[in-house]
Amino acid sequence: MQVELANLNQLIFAFGVLCLAGSVGGAMVGTMLVDVFKSHSAKQRNQPTREDVS
Repeated sequence: MQVELANLNQLIFAFGVLCLAGSVGGAMVGTMLVDVFKSHSAKQRNQPTREDVS
């Protein structure tokens, strides 16, 4: 019983760490995609004038 309880605690801990890492990674990827999309749409709008494109 003791071994099963230890394994269960380890599994729950690993699952929590994975969930935390996944949420942090997802947030980072989401903000990166939003930045890329914003810069892309800005470039599309400023296509005729080449001054703003760095």
